[in-house]
Amino acid sequence: MQTINRRLNLIKADLNKKHLQLEALGKPITAEILKNLYLGVDENQKSLLEVMNFYYDRFGEKVTSGQKSKHSLKCVYTTREEVKLFLKHQFKRTDMQLKEIKSSFTEDFEHFLMTHEKECSNTAMKYIRILKRILKFAVDQEWLPTHPLATFKCTYKEPARGRLTMEEVVTIYTKEFDVERLTEVRDVFIFSCYTGFAYKDVFSFKSDDIITGIDGEKWIVKNHANTNTPERVPLLPIALDILEKYKSHRWCIDKNRLLPVNSNQCYNGYLKEIARICGVKKRLTSHMARHTFATTITLEHDVPIETVSQLLGHKSIKTTLQGFKRHLEYRLNKFSNYILLNFSHPYHFRPHSAFKLFTGFSTAALTAFMHTVINARPKVIAAANTNTHQLNSVLKAKFCNHLFNTQ
Repeated sequence: MQTINRRLNLIKADLNKKHLQLEALGKPITAEILKNLYLGVDENQKSLLEVMNFYYDRFGEKVTSGQKSKHSLKCVYTTREEVKLFLKHQFKRTDMQLKEIKSSFTEDFEHFLMTHEKECSNTAMKYIRILKRILKFAVDQEWLPTHPLATFKCTYKEPARGRLTMEEVVTIYTKEFDVERLTEVRDVFIFSCYTGFAYKDVFSFKSDDIITGIDGEKWIVKNHANTNTPERVPLLPIALDILEKYKSHRWCIDKNRLLPVNSNQCYNGYLKEIARICGVKKRLTSHMARHTFATTITLEHDVPIETVSQLLGHKSIKTTLQGFKRHLEYRLNKFSNYILLNFSHPYHFRPHSAFKLFTGFSTAALTAFMHTVINARPKVIAAANTNTHQLNSVLKAKFCNHLFNTQ
């Protein structure tokens, strides 16, 4: 007990000394300032959560001004909450100074997210990517000399993306339902299949979102809910018919909406019922319609992937490539057949015309690929014994390898 009292007296004396120093310098005195001075914490040194709070508030201002989306702000908020949980779990504290962050922070944070929070790998990478962005912001503000997590590379696993075939789309579209709610959900789903808009966008569509384009046709224009990137999609006849069908719908008139869209939970629940009735052996979800538009409706009907990327509201074509490279098989089949049937000599190849017809990628990228094929073509044909199927496989393998390692 005497040892404890002696220690407390020393602390008290030290605090009094710090208090007198602040008074002599004419500086403001608060309990927080006195504590930091006693612990040797630099007042100019920012803490991790202090920076995250500042970043969140500034990001919120950009959302208010329309520069960023609410979805992105929510991701920043969730990342901050996960970091709070991690600090409490890993370090038994509520905050830490920026200078205390080591390169091992990301590995430990990833492990915490995947084991303690049961998040999948891609979700964990998303939180780490946002955290890295916030720390880069701290470096830019000169609160950190160097980025402590700069060497960590975020990797993503391509998820299995479900989509419908054209036969399945037609089956659902032509099915007659006895229940009105299923008919409405089916129509909203098919509309999404033919426009590519996500559930959040379709839910909030208003008549003002439809414009007449320079081609004289109807287009629907809206900023993508997640990225705030403009999406401009021409309205195909089936989509126009569905909009016309609900023009006089009482709910749509009262709510000033284009379509009668249920809550996301009910919507996905009714989609399961529709799949069962139509005999579709796939798990229908609201987002499957967007994937169907990207693949079945566009890519497989020779729409260039650059155009598809713009229709989906992706900020970068890399996002489109990552998500739908599996479905470029159809396009690569046609591309390799086109080369075999139309070019008796490799130097007859015209990358710009082939690009327009089949790929949607840059002329430079295709030309570089074709130089590889040109050099290897005699050996490839000899090895394949002029077997078209085998040669197609070789061409597709070379094209995929070149394409997805250079974009």
